[in-house]
Amino acid sequence: MLLLFLRKLAPTLVIGFAIPFSIIATIGFLYLGGRTLNVLSMMGLMLASGMLVDNAVVVLESIYQHLEKGRGRVEAARIGAKEVVTAVLAATLTSIIIFVPLVFGKKTQFSVYLEDVGLSIIIALLCSLFISLTLIPLAAARMLKMDVGREPRWYEYVKRRLPRPKMSMTDRYLGLMSWTLRRRYLIGFLIVPLIFAGSMYQLMRVPDNAPGAEELDDLNVQYEFSENYHYAKIERDYVNPVERYLLRNRERFKIRDVYSWYGNDEARTRIYFDKDNIDLDELAEIRPRISAGLPVIPGAKITLGSQEGAENREWISVNLLGDDPAKLAELAREARRRLLAQDDFSEVFSDFDRGREEVQVRLNRNLAKKYGISPQSVAGILSVVVRGRKVRGYRTPAGQVDIWVRLQPDDREDLGDLRSIVVGSGPDGEEILLAQVADFDIVKTPGVIRREDRRTYSPLWAIYRGDQKEDGKVIVKDALDTLDYPPGYGWSYGFRM
Repeated sequence: MLLLFLRKLAPTLVIGFAIPFSIIATIGFLYLGGRTLNVLSMMGLMLASGMLVDNAVVVLESIYQHLEKGRGRVEAARIGAKEVVTAVLAATLTSIIIFVPLVFGKKTQFSVYLEDVGLSIIIALLCSLFISLTLIPLAAARMLKMDVGREPRWYEYVKRRLPRPKMSMTDRYLGLMSWTLRRRYLIGFLIVPLIFAGSMYQLMRVPDNAPGAEELDDLNVQYEFSENYHYAKIERDYVNPVERYLLRNRERFKIRDVYSWYGNDEARTRIYFDKDNIDLDELAEIRPRISAGLPVIPGAKITLGSQEGAENREWISVNLLGDDPAKLAELAREARRRLLAQDDFSEVFSDFDRGREEVQVRLNRNLAKKYGISPQSVAGILSVVVRGRKVRGYRTPAGQVDIWVRLQPDDREDLGDLRSIVVGSGPDGEEILLAQVADFDIVKTPGVIRREDRRTYSPLWAIYRGDQKEDGKVIVKDALDTLDYPPGYGWSYGFRM
């Protein structure tokens, strides 16, 4: 495409070389800055590649104009580059300023990912600016032989074969400019406002893809059970009453759909709002009304969980850092207690609210050794009890038949069944039960294990009631700084701030 406009091969190659030179220089600066060439930085280079020739084209065109006026190559290069230095500098800075917030702005979950993209684009554009103001004039003055008085033979050949237009492109452009200048009041007071109004109309039709708008229709209802309930009881006694309450108030709360998921000892209900008729301000008012009307049922604590769309406005997120999930859970409970003691926070959530109860079996090594029971044998027996074990099957004319060894469902329903599992035999042949050689603890564990900078962490979310979020962050900092952290533990702000 450049060859068609410039009609000379040498200037086209010089401008084309600006792309690899800029990219190689960018990679070098990324390396010196301790950055890696990853998918995101390569995407930034890919996006920047289309802008790397802009400055070179402007500088070379300015030099070419002075060559047409009869100046020498060195003088044309010096004057031509000097005339457009302000223009290319301003054009480059206006492109760079778009990506500056990704690199130097407030850190969010999205800006952390896109930082490499913005940084590679900024460096590539700066390298392109440097090349266009140094190497391009140097090439035009010392290396290129540009005959401005004669068109190349291939262009003359194509020009003879094509039909000659009545007006050249230059004449058409000058005619359009002349018509515009003669009717400047019509252009200024009618056509420009029409173009602006049309642009604003199209802009208003663009969907809101900001992080706060993407999850506006998603609100979770959490269930924390006091015992390990069967899924049928959870559905009948807990999930169904919550769904009936929400569906009765569908229009009042502007609910579009309600979805529930449940299993043994776990359940969750998700509320989808009618996002075409609700915004974050209304949601802030609706949420307390939903929470106040949730059914109170013995055996479970039913609360509202996080609502992604509202986090950018009234939620403050922090991460508790450490190694032991049990210690993180203890710190999370203390942090919640301190924050809820402040009137500035209405609700506080942690990953442990979303977690599940698990049974931890701690083998008494002295008793186990007395009966000749090893931890490996107990682990193997529990593996068969919990998951079952696949043994060698047999082949039939219809195909392979798999064989699994596992307990009957009625024999592995509760903690009593686990305690009564036979794990060995005594000196007189009596059965040794698991309860005789092990202790059992029922603990709440997080649903997922999260890591930040190679450290395990547990997130904590707090809903701030005040108007200035920065004031809420100060209160959170004062509360978390005074926690009793073991060596190696601490906290940091979360992504959604």
